[in-house]
Amino acid sequence: MDLVTQNLVAAFKAEESLPVKMDDATVLEHFVNYCAISNEYGEEFDVEDLHTGGPDDLGIDGIAVMVNGTMVLDEQEVKDLALANKYIEAKLVFCQSKSGGFSGDEISNTFFGLKDLFSTESSMPRNARIAEKERLIKFIYEQSAWFKRGNPTVKIYYATTGKWQDDPKLVKRVSVERDSLIDLDIFESVDFIPVDAKTLQRLYSNAKNRFSKSIEFASKITLPELPGVQESYLGYLPSEEFMKLISDESGNMLKGLFYDN
Repeated sequence: MDLVTQNLVAAFKAEESLPVKMDDATVLEHFVNYCAISNEYGEEFDVEDLHTGGPDDLGIDGIAVMVNGTMVLDEQEVKDLALANKYIEAKLVFCQSKSGGFSGDEISNTFFGLKDLFSTESSMPRNARIAEKERLIKFIYEQSAWFKRGNPTVKIYYATTGKWQDDPKLVKRVSVERDSLIDLDIFESVDFIPVDAKTLQRLYSNAKNRFSKSIEFASKITLPELPGVQESYLGYLPSEEFMKLISDESGNMLKGLFYDN
């Protein structure tokens, strides 16, 4: 693990008050879960609620289930959101972390575990945390009459402390495995996001720091000086430019921006 990532993981461990004796691999799992889910979900969450890693984890270290833009942890929350909104729009985010580089066999293991998770005839053993998330996910599918905006979407964050270099063999392996999930015909979309050390650092920085955005703001006038304000303008933006301000690189709304504004 490079020096920057190593120190970020150490800072994260201290900030989240993870047990001092927690092994490095498990800390990395929590760190990856935090970075990945923060990229998909703009509100606060408990990293312990995401963690599924350990023996019999199906090659999945973290799972986040989101319904109508809200992270859900139990069936009642799903029911409440469905009744309130009259629809279910679900996003399922899966995380896997590995120290070292990207391995085709390890990537395939994660996809194999995912296929078993969604199978109607599961064959692989799973730990209690995986089983709990599985029950929640399958409960959502039992409410498929509410899927008025499409089937659930899936995002797979596969993170290592190495470097992703678009190796043709790995890219092909991912494509084949992704297609095998799509062929189940139960997802609106399936995205595989390779996360290397550099990307992991960026995701953590985005999660912890203020956002900086560049937009085209042509139709504006400068307002008079105000105490404590460096610059202020009045004007209007095309909707495309406004969306740049309130969305991340994945197109997800940055809900945290609205807490103090």
